[in-house]
Amino acid sequence: MSAAMRRRDVLKGVAGTLLAAGAETMVEAGAEAGDAKHAADLPSLKALGAQNGIEVGSCYSGTGDGIVRALLRRHAAIVTPEWCLKPRFLRPDEKRPYRFAEADAIRAFCKSISAKMHGHTLFWHGDRIDWADDASLEVVKRAYGQFLADVVWRYPDLPSWDVANEVLADPGPGLLRDDYLLSTHGLDFIAFLFLRTRALAPRAKLVLNDYNLECGEPWCASKRERLIALVDQLIARHVPLDAVGLQSHLSSRHGLAIGEMLSLCDALEKRGLDVHISELDVNDVAFPDDQAARDQKVAEMYGRYLSGLLAHKAVKRVVLWGLSDRDHWLVRERTDEGRAAGLGRPAPFDRDGRPKPSFFAMADALKAAPRRA
Repeated sequence: MSAAMRRRDVLKGVAGTLLAAGAETMVEAGAEAGDAKHAADLPSLKALGAQNGIEVGSCYSGTGDGIVRALLRRHAAIVTPEWCLKPRFLRPDEKRPYRFAEADAIRAFCKSISAKMHGHTLFWHGDRIDWADDASLEVVKRAYGQFLADVVWRYPDLPSWDVANEVLADPGPGLLRDDYLLSTHGLDFIAFLFLRTRALAPRAKLVLNDYNLECGEPWCASKRERLIALVDQLIARHVPLDAVGLQSHLSSRHGLAIGEMLSLCDALEKRGLDVHISELDVNDVAFPDDQAARDQKVAEMYGRYLSGLLAHKAVKRVVLWGLSDRDHWLVRERTDEGRAAGLGRPAPFDRDGRPKPSFFAMADALKAAPRRA
């Protein structure tokens, strides 16, 4: 029997099980109805990754949806809160109290499924706390330093933090994005973020996270060069950097640069850094409208990217930016390049929690990866 036939038979079996069984009740921190039933023979992505020393996980919006939570329980060894740890969400106004309830709930859920929670993110231009802005770096250090202490100390058990997210210029001249704190204080501010976080969380891995690195277009090539330049400048300043997150929002329009990404992994490994695939999904906007054909194209893109990058032992973590189309940012909203809201199929599981061809492409890549030390 061919691999394609085996996968098709498993898919049919899972779909039949789901349709026959319907929703089941699952106990987590109380009874929760509506969880999708997983077929016993469907492999767990986190278990496949663990066999070769790769941590597998997903982002999580915090929804109480039973299917989403069941998928996380089964497949995620690490969970990234999608937005509730972002600075402006936590404290949009210095005079108002922090909004920790949502992040606290995700941390409790992670504990209930024996998963870790990754901290995302302590600085991001798209969700910034402008009440910490000032022309004086010393004033910024006091204000932002207190914010860092309040957040990091509340979650002392987190194994890793995205300390700086999307700070590279994209597009445009120069190294850093045109953001007030970055434009005013530049590398001094970024170095402060990492040094302060290291003092607050000495055992956590500190991550520099960015996007538009993986595609085959000139702007991605330029971004890869800027990333190495920034890493080198931070290392020269003795900034405590442990890993680089390659977001990996794969585009059906702009292709993949696998060889160049492997060279980037080489360069980061030589500098003593781990590599995380931190926000993996596939934007299917340029793929066929036919669902079966499109799902196959999405699977091929997942498979090519993961098979390529997981061959590099510096890649220690793979985090999907959504396990299911049921709760996925590319489905909830229309992006600049995306299909109309509700029409995309970017994730390895469909809206009903059933595996798509991309799930099996991921599973194959994880199984084939060389074992990490």
